[in-house]
Amino acid sequence: MYLPEAANVSTLRFIRSGSASGSSVVYDYVLDVTLRPDGGGIYGAKSTAAYLASVGEPLLTGWSQRQATALAAREGLVVVSDVGHAELTARYLIGADGQPDGMMVEFPRIMHARVP
Repeated sequence: MYLPEAANVSTLRFIRSGSASGSSVVYDYVLDVTLRPDGGGIYGAKSTAAYLASVGEPLLTGWSQRQATALAAREGLVVVSDVGHAELTARYLIGADGQPDGMMVEFPRIMHARVP
């Protein structure tokens, strides 16, 4: 993510404290290995990170799946789902022939969390 971790944490805290029970938030995050100079060997990570840095939005924050889940829980949210590239490809990139219409980068994930 292009925001520092403190900004992400304060946003989740704001959502938890200012939202009614049952409210949801959906957000994306990048895997922590994406922040390594080699992109962690993850498809698309190195080139995307270089591009984002060149336009003034460098990747600053990344989490493992476990860290992302723990952060949401620590901020009082309940994780509903945490979806990665394989699931996103299966849901959104399958063509009429039943095959993927392209290849999605592997480093972003999409989390759905709910206020208890």
